[in-house]
This record gives sequence, structure tokens and C-alpha cells, in this order.
Amino acid sequence: MSRDMTADEKATSDDPSNGVSTADYSPLSLQAEEAIDHIGFGQLEALGGSSASLGLISTLVFSLCVDNIGDIDTMKEPLKFNFLCLATAFSTYTTCYSLLEYYYVQVFIGVDRFMGGRVNAASVTTDRAKLNRDVRAIFAKLNTQRGAARNSMWLGLLSLVASSIVHIEVVRSAAKDLTPSAASCYFFCSVLCLVGPAWYATGAPDFKYYTCASIAGALSTAAEAKFVSSEAYTSDIVGLCVLACIIAFVPYTVMSFRGPLAPLVRAYSQVY
Repeated sequence: MSRDMTADEKATSDDPSNGVSTADYSPLSLQAEEAIDHIGFGQLEALGGSSASLGLISTLVFSLCVDNIGDIDTMKEPLKFNFLCLATAFSTYTTCYSLLEYYYVQVFIGVDRFMGGRVNAASVTTDRAKLNRDVRAIFAKLNTQRGAARNSMWLGLLSLVASSIVHIEVVRSAAKDLTPSAASCYFFCSVLCLVGPAWYATGAPDFKYYTCASIAGALSTAAEAKFVSSEAYTSDIVGLCVLACIIAFVPYTVMSFRGPLAPLVRAYSQVY
């Protein structure tokens, strides 16, 4: 078999956010494989199981953050407060996405098995193949969000670790005289040092958005600290913005699944 790739296949394989090239290891190209009809949801079942493991870890991170965030004096520990807010936001998104993916994968596994139990139905294989094709097309559109959920799990863990680092005496003594705006600027710069290289290394869209948000936050809080020097509760405002963003993303993520998938479930089963 020739190993020459078309321009589209090479672009897909060269995109680091897509992982290892399928053209190097698969006997069929991605386009050829997806053009073939399949029955069953074995691959999606494994994907749903992987998502469930992400949700488990993120739930633990979320519980630790929520347990500690209410006991913090934001004026005395602004950096810890902001990192805990960030860890809460990332873990919330991962938990939300993983729960939805696992749920809908299991639903369609059940629908497929229900269809496979038809009696005296010649079209069962054709209908199951159509269901598989329709469901995979929808889940393929969620690839970017799935990658963001995986990245958010790691970012949530690292943010939780960062909230513990600020307890180290060297860091605490260096940060104790910072104004709320200066502390928030250090927070955004710390996040930028994490997500900026990650964006450069992976090209993932979510890292791009985090990098832009970190730059904007660092510049705005630096300007406030340098030219205004108010005693505003900047750390509280930053924490509020971080948590408010994730509150907006949860309904969006829910509708990304429910919008296209719920009608498909209803089309094949009266139990949903």
C-alpha cells in the first residue's frame, strides 16, 4: 500500500491536537474507515468509560476545592483563593462533559441492543448501521470539547497544586505585601506560564482561549495596580468572573449533547 498522503490527510496528521496520525498505523485512511458501515458502539463504549474516569478525578478535585474555598480570607490569601476558583471551574467542566458523554453513550448502546433484538426484521442490520453512522457523526463534532475536558482535568489538578504551593513560606512571605490587584496579576501570569507553552506544544483551541484570557487578565490587573492602585477587591472579582464563566459553559455543554442526541434517541425508542 502506498504511504503517500493527500493534502487533506497530511493536514489532519500534522495537527498536534489530533494526536497520532492514523495514516501511519491504520490499514485504512480515516476517510475510508468512516465511509464503511458499522454496527455496535464498541469504540464509543470505551470512550465513554474513559470519560467516566476523568469525571471521577475531577469530582474529587471539585470536592476539595469547595470544601476549602469558603474558609479563605480573600484579602489575606488572594492567590490561593484564585487558584481554588480556577480548579473548581476546570473540574466542573470536566465533570459535566464526562457525565454527559458517558450517559449518552450508554443510552445508545441500549438502543442498539434493543434494535438487535428485533424478531423477523430484515432491515435490522441496515437500521443499526444508520444509527451508528448518525451517532458517530454527532460525537465527532464534540472532539474539540472532549479534548478541552481532558485538558481541564489536568489544569484543575495543577491549579489545586498551585493553591498548596502558596502555603510555602518563601511564596507566602513574597506575596504577603501584594495588593489585591498585584496578587491577581501574579495569578494570571502564573496561569499564562502554564497554558501558553501548552498551546504552543499542542495547538489545542482551549489552550488558545486560556492564553488570551490570561494575557488580558494580566494586563488589566497590572494596569490597575500601576496606575489606579485602588483597594478594590480585585481577587474577589477575578474569582467571580472565573466561576461565572463556568456557570455559562455548563448549560452550553449540556445543550451540545441534548440538542442533537435527544431527538435521535426519541426517533428510535419510546423509552428515553
